[in-house]
Amino acid sequence: MFVARVTGSVVSTLKVQSMTGQKLLTVEPLRIDPQTHDRLIGTGRTFVCVDLIGVGADELVLIVQGSSAR
Repeated sequence: MFVARVTGSVVSTLKVQSMTGQKLLTVEPLRIDPQTHDRLIGTGRTFVCVDLIGVGADELVLIVQGSSAR
């Protein structure tokens, strides 16, 4: 599990049938600032995630992956 910020959305013209109707988002994982320890900063990496709850751009989200996501 990790905290991330929503940075955008993904548009797909062709999806696996089980993914039809699912909204795809790009997110940037966040970490604690190692210098001040009082804020979250981006890692510079990007992930594509499935949005199951209807979040919007620039919102903080909790990401689960692997068997926890099932």
